[in-house]
Amino acid sequence: MVPLECKGNVTSGHFEVLTHGNPVNVVGAVRGAVESVDKDLPPIEVRTQQQQIDAAVAPERTFATVTSGFGILAILLAGMGVYGVIAAGVPRRINQIGVRMALGARAEQVSLMVMTEALGLAFARIGTGSCAALFRDCYGTPTRRQTALVGRRQT
Repeated sequence: MVPLECKGNVTSGHFEVLTHGNPVNVVGAVRGAVESVDKDLPPIEVRTQQQQIDAAVAPERTFATVTSGFGILAILLAGMGVYGVIAAGVPRRINQIGVRMALGARAEQVSLMVMTEALGLAFARIGTGSCAALFRDCYGTPTRRQTALVGRRQT
């Protein structure tokens, strides 16, 4: 053990123990060593380094999980909106579809036409949103939240 020199009234402190193998196996020995020095000094919160890291990162993980859930919900709602637009547009174009079928278009060709227009609409919206996000990152208000978990450095 390393001697600890204290001046004044000390209400709390911590120390680290380097172990080889499973650190949980030495908790009893550490408690016994501390008790042999001072019986009135109980080690209250004994944690491994991994437990300490997990506790420190837990709020960010919770935030990331909740944000991901809202992102998934937004994607589902956007998909339902695109479906609604397409579903509302097809009945209005029933005459055009009928004329195409009467002139010899196959059902696959008509379905392909409708799906191509739907995907074009979706990609246009994705492109617009991506450009807006890039513009915001380059010229907008800088983010204040550290994104250390993602690995992106704030400049």
